[in-house]
Amino acid sequence: DKTAFQELGLEVPHSYTEFVNLLNEVKAMNLKGTDFVGSVTIATLVREDDRISVNGLKNLAPGSKLTVTLKHADGTSESFEAEHTYNNTQIAWFKAGSCLNLLSKNK
Repeated sequence: DKTAFQELGLEVPHSYTEFVNLLNEVKAMNLKGTDFVGSVTIATLVREDDRISVNGLKNLAPGSKLTVTLKHADGTSESFEAEHTYNNTQIAWFKAGSCLNLLSKNK
């Protein structure tokens, strides 16, 4: 399944900064009445001082789902399911910390 981001030809954000930049792009596109509503709803949950936890990384595999938990400064939290687009090679790089780490480890 394509995410709402991909359906609009946008990259899936991988950090808070990328997420904010993406939201600014979406606002500029004036996407009223599109399937992007669910993603915009998630965007309203994210606060600047949140601590973000991603569960499911230990079993990360192509097509697997992750659970993202936003821990707010006021003690409340929100969780939602997320999809990723990493393939096996990208997952190996991620788990090694970088492509260079993986290459040096495989020498």
